Amino acid sequence: MTLTSISFGLVFLPLAVLAVWGTPPSWRQRTLLVLSLAFFLLAEPWSLPMAITSILLDFGAVRLMAQKGSDRRWRRFCMWFSVIKNIIMLAVSGALQQLYGAGMPFGLVVYTLTAMAAVVDMYKEEIPCETDLGRFALTCLFFPKMFAGPLVEYRQFSLQMGDIRLKGAKRMWGLGQYIHGMAKNAVIAVALQKIYLSICGFQTADITVLSTWSMVLALAFTTYFSLSGFSDMAVGLGRVFGLELPKNFYYPYQARTVEDFFDRFNITVSAFVRKYVYFNLDADQNGVIATCLNLLVVGLLTGLWFGLRINYMLWGAYLAAFIMMEKFLFPKVFDFIPTLFSRIYAFCVVLSSFTIFAGDSLTQTGIFIRRMFGFGGVGLYNTKILYLLSSNWLILVISCFFATNMADLIMTWLRKTAPRLSQMIMAVVDFGILCYVAALLLTA
Repeated sequence: MTLTSISFGLVFLPLAVLAVWGTPPSWRQRTLLVLSLAFFLLAEPWSLPMAITSILLDFGAVRLMAQKGSDRRWRRFCMWFSVIKNIIMLAVSGALQQLYGAGMPFGLVVYTLTAMAAVVDMYKEEIPCETDLGRFALTCLFFPKMFAGPLVEYRQFSLQMGDIRLKGAKRMWGLGQYIHGMAKNAVIAVALQKIYLSICGFQTADITVLSTWSMVLALAFTTYFSLSGFSDMAVGLGRVFGLELPKNFYYPYQARTVEDFFDRFNITVSAFVRKYVYFNLDADQNGVIATCLNLLVVGLLTGLWFGLRINYMLWGAYLAAFIMMEKFLFPKVFDFIPTLFSRIYAFCVVLSSFTIFAGDSLTQTGIFIRRMFGFGGVGLYNTKILYLLSSNWLILVISCFFATNMADLIMTWLRKTAPRLSQMIMAVVDFGILCYVAALLLTA
């Protein structure tokens, strides 16, 4: 079961909403924890024992830290126990996935990073040591964010759970956000992935410059709409259940620089890496070389969010190299370049980075790059790629439109000029999207 499945939308979600709405505010935290554990069982039963064991070990470290009080050695031991344990879990699972094709345990990256960050913050005494196992577990295992985040700081999430209140306007906004995320993921991302896979299936003789660029563009948009769709669904469902989750994507392909791209793409993951790695390495304090090395480490770790693959790490390192250039070689240039040209620069850099993302090896990435620029004897285009693009022109136009903030600008203008009309339009659009997605899933 996933957030876009029929069983979730028609059975689990309505029952979950009724359960939470029918529970007194002081009991809603427990209800949400039970629902999250039930979702784990329905989504991937074999992953639940690992998740529970991991959370219990992290919570045990927190309780031991609290008992030892001012004993810094014990507190440090507890903190490092949690950090090393979670890193080992991620590394072993990633290695098994690469070597033997084993599936990554459901939600592993999200709950391990959330718990590890919480333990570190409690060690630093930025937040008090948690005493409520249910609140700790729910912060780590809240089911809407298990697929692709967002990562939530413990302080930000746990403070909301003391007395969860459900407000009508926020619930309706949350439901709309869930529907929009579902459309991104189940409609746009799926259609773009089909285009990507179709081009990947071309025979060598059919590969052209246009087909290679189209493949990379389809992958870049598929990645964005898939991840941002899951994040939008998580944020929306959080509001439905009375909890606020942070925004995780903000039109990254409109970034003016590569650094700005990282501030818009997987926002909470970038913030996590900066807080727990970059700043702890005394970034910007030890000179240009040290800062560049720190940026490189951050880029490598950001790439690992997608999986334990050398190409993912190099994707992050490639983008980190451009951040170094922007930071040290041309720090003032982008203040004077017109917005349009700086956005074109950032988009071209990011788009080219997906040749690394797409490749199974560095050799394959090199082949993609040569083909993009016409080397290796490939033609500019052929009838096969023209037919594929012309057959999918509508989804490509929709993707380009919704990858920008044009829809937001139109709706903002409409809300100001005709508030009631804008509400009616959004209600009709959301209902239409819901029916269309349901029809797609039923016929899949």
